[in-house]
Amino acid sequence: MSVHPGSEPRHIPEERPSAFDPERSARVEKENWYRDLVEHSDDLLCIHDLAGRLLSVNGAPARALGYSVEELLQIPMRELVAPESRSQFEAYLVEIERVGEVRGLLAVMSRSGERRIWQYHNVLRTEGVASPIVRGVAHDVTDQRRTERLLREAGESLLSQVREREGSIRKLTLFRTLLDQSNDAIEVVDPGDLRFLDANEKHAQRWATAGKNFFLSAYSTSILKSPVLL
Repeated sequence: MSVHPGSEPRHIPEERPSAFDPERSARVEKENWYRDLVEHSDDLLCIHDLAGRLLSVNGAPARALGYSVEELLQIPMRELVAPESRSQFEAYLVEIERVGEVRGLLAVMSRSGERRIWQYHNVLRTEGVASPIVRGVAHDVTDQRRTERLLREAGESLLSQVREREGSIRKLTLFRTLLDQSNDAIEVVDPGDLRFLDANEKHAQRWATAGKNFFLSAYSTSILKSPVLL
């Protein structure tokens, strides 16, 4: 006996899982991979128009500048550029539209006013889009440039020291040449034990002529308080 007389049992079709589409699965996987790559990249990945308005940007560089992605998309790119580089940015907009690809360095400012140097490589796209857009990739090279500057300054300082020492050596060489060419016998002796510390060529000639005993007797009767040039 039917519980509900007069009613006919309804037939609910059994749901079957859709057939696996390997192409669609691969496409979704690729999209997810690109999305993860963009979101987790430390480099700036952005799209902007030829008026200098950001259309999209990833999160890491936005956070590095002290903004959220939403905030950054509301700020004209000119305002992110350091004041001294804004004329360079205007020239960049003209050049990217004219030649379609530009590389360079640009000084930008964080929310706190810190200046960062970005090295960029941007490409214009005009096909398949309603209006021209620029795809940009930029890398923060501030620390690298600072290190290069410090190494350059250290190298210049070292080179300056080497040149100073070379100058001193040249002066000493000239002084020694003058001593050796002098007609006077010049020698330096230790006042403690009367040892010869140095002598010029004329002294060596006199030593050979007069003999060792002559100089020993001469120096033993001298009162010398410190090494002296005779």
